[in-house]
Amino acid sequence: YGTSRARVNLILAEAALRPEFASLITVVNNYRLRSVRLAARELVFEERLSGGGKREVVVATGPNGRVVAADGCNSAVRRAVDEQDEGFSCTVTPWKNEFRVIFAPPGASAPGLDKTVHYIFAGFYAATVDMGGQQTWTCVVGARDGAPRAERELLLSEDPSDANVTALRKLLETRSPLVAPIFGDDELRRFFGRRTFRGAMVQCSRANVGEWLVLLGDAAHSVLPPTGEGINSGLEDAAILAASVRGAPTAPFSEYEAARGADVAGLLSYASYLNDGFDLKVPGEAGARLAFQILESLLGGCGVVPLTTSLFGPPSAERAPYGPMT
Repeated sequence: YGTSRARVNLILAEAALRPEFASLITVVNNYRLRSVRLAARELVFEERLSGGGKREVVVATGPNGRVVAADGCNSAVRRAVDEQDEGFSCTVTPWKNEFRVIFAPPGASAPGLDKTVHYIFAGFYAATVDMGGQQTWTCVVGARDGAPRAERELLLSEDPSDANVTALRKLLETRSPLVAPIFGDDELRRFFGRRTFRGAMVQCSRANVGEWLVLLGDAAHSVLPPTGEGINSGLEDAAILAASVRGAPTAPFSEYEAARGADVAGLLSYASYLNDGFDLKVPGEAGARLAFQILESLLGGCGVVPLTTSLFGPPSAERAPYGPMT
């Protein structure tokens, strides 16, 4: 159980350390990738020393080396490629909301909720995470840029006053009544001392730099939490790259870009639509979206599977990939 990204990362890390992969995978700790040098085909790392200091370490990959860069939304590799490759371009668009997290006591139950399911309650997200072997409910609270001023100020406030705790509880009870009772006042007070975080959508003109480097996951196409395609699209990247290596061993990165580009562009188009929905500025757009939701609901009674239902789970097997959809 637990949030999919964290759980999948744990599964992959544990798999990489299994004895049968020891001859194929070398795990190196205490290094942070800071940049790449395209012309020299070098990776620049920052090593954290045991005594507390740091030093720069440069690794040359050689003419036959290949780099798979999956270093996240704030990718240092992508930034370096953008600076050094004139044929490469990248657009980074901040999410139109910020998030903060509330934690229930470890092991606390939430009657009416399934700990294997992720819930979205009008902009609030609830799921369990594994904390010391116990499933712990969390609620990720979203503060939209276009939210009413009082609500946004409350959710971004750093003041743990009784008035703010009461207001936060009332908002939780309104938005997510099934999960609200498991969060005590002390935890709601701690909420105001936690940092907020805001991600970004990332769109690159291409994912590869010849056959030396390829960007994968959020480094290549960070999207938006409501798409449900963060870890999913990253895993699909890995599967398509593996197929490209098998099918075109001398040019796998070019093969990957040709196979993956259209679907990534389609996914980002969908993410942009959702991101714009947090702060609509085009006259009539809110009404048009509401009309679509009403029509979709009516068609659902006639046997038409709603879009949001068909994107995930078993029904998604009948849907076309994002590329053809857009």
